[in-house]
Amino acid sequence: MVEKDKYINSNYEIIRHLGKGGYGLVILAKNKDNNSEVAIKYIDFTKFEDESDIDKVIQEGQILFKLSHENIIKFEDFTYNKSRAILIMEYVEGGDLNNRIKEQRGKREPFKEEQIITWFLELCSVIKYCHLHHKLHRDLKPKNIFLTKDDHIKLGDFGVSKVLKSIEERANTKIGTSYYVSPEILKD
Repeated sequence: MVEKDKYINSNYEIIRHLGKGGYGLVILAKNKDNNSEVAIKYIDFTKFEDESDIDKVIQEGQILFKLSHENIIKFEDFTYNKSRAILIMEYVEGGDLNNRIKEQRGKREPFKEEQIITWFLELCSVIKYCHLHHKLHRDLKPKNIFLTKDDHIKLGDFGVSKVLKSIEERANTKIGTSYYVSPEILKD
């Protein structure tokens, strides 16, 4: 699938697989032009049952292209056709916050308070930035918060995000990972 894609083969050298989901996978690759490492999110449209899901992937690419904040994963390129989409993004070498939490739990070692405050402030900053640009992430959870090698956050996975026409517009749909949805939203 990915290994046979002409776009990837002509521009990138595959290093290893980083993760896999129901509709595709994420791989670590090296850009042949500048030798930088990138994360390539490869999404197989042929596995989608609902055509509106394809629109969501295209929307994610378009949203990432328009956002520029130090705590959002940088977007490099986006291409798609009728059978697949490829999102090329900055590679964030620290993994995701979900795995970091598991590591800390396994070591029975709490996070330092300063680290938690730093992450919280960075997350508030990026959420404020998104809202000022009329974008709602709608799936904030540890698996979508990535960490740099210097332990700064990078927000990723804008797959269920919403673009608002104005700051006053409200999002009325319940979407995202149910474990992370606030109780007042679940109760209407």
